Amino acid sequence: MRFLICTICIFLSYGCASQPKDERLALDDNKIITRFNAAINSFDFTSDVILYKGRLTQKESIVFTPWKDLYGAEYCAQLPEAINTIIVVNRSSNSVHHIESCGELDAADMMIYAIPSAEVEALIPNIKVHAKESIKVPTEASVDTYLIWNGQKYVFTGPDETA
Repeated sequence: MRFLICTICIFLSYGCASQPKDERLALDDNKIITRFNAAINSFDFTSDVILYKGRLTQKESIVFTPWKDLYGAEYCAQLPEAINTIIVVNRSSNSVHHIESCGELDAADMMIYAIPSAEVEALIPNIKVHAKESIKVPTEASVDTYLIWNGQKYVFTGPDETA
């Protein structure tokens, strides 16, 4: 009986704990599309990854623009302003990353997923990911694309037909 009670206590303290909130982020829970933990910018530590309907206004966040880096500012300027963003709360470095797109995250049924970076490296030649996991970003054209950490910044990549 004592073993059962201890097991339940351990389960409640570890398994059912809610995701920690970062007080620096004033996020509206109703605007969180999906949220998960993944080691997307480290081999050792997980970050809180949030697909969010809106943009961050906190000045202390680090902004990354991997789609603009790939397609160019002129391409992104021709599109309507993006609505959804990815927020990464890196607990090991106590930093907040705000990843903006050119609208690729705005599909009505958009979901993002963490996958092992080894899978991305096997699918896309000449890619070296500097993290345990990457973010899979499905497209409306059913072509899987990926957001990877190259050791310095997030890079958007996919099969040759997306570049």
